[in-house]
Amino acid sequence: MTIDDLFVELEESERRFWFIQRSEVERTDETVRLRLIISESLFVQVFLSEATGRFSLALIQGRERLYGCDGEGGTWHLHPFGARGVHKPVPEGVSPRPLLQFLIEVEELLLDNDLI
Repeated sequence: MTIDDLFVELEESERRFWFIQRSEVERTDETVRLRLIISESLFVQVFLSEATGRFSLALIQGRERLYGCDGEGGTWHLHPFGARGVHKPVPEGVSPRPLLQFLIEVEELLLDNDLI
C-alpha cells in the first residue's frame, strides 16, 4: 500500500459511506494520518508509513479504540470490538483495498451497536 493508493481509497470512501461527515489529513513525504469524522466524538483513524510499512486502522470513540486492525511487515492483527486489548492474528492479511474493507466492518459495528 502506498500513500497514493490510500488517497484513491479515501476518495471512494467519502463518496460511498454515508456515515463519514468529513476527513482530516496530515501528510509528510513518507507518512499519512487520516481521520474520517463520523460524529463529534467518533472517528476512524488511519496511519500509513511507507518507510516502515506500518499501517493501522482504528475506530475511536473519545480517546478509546473500539475496534482496529494493525499491520507491519506483512503481519496483521485485529483488535476485536469489545476486546480492544486483544491482539488476534490475521494470518491471511487484509483485503487489497483495506480502507474500504475496514469501513464496511465499521458500518456494521455502528449499526449493530447503536453507535450513531
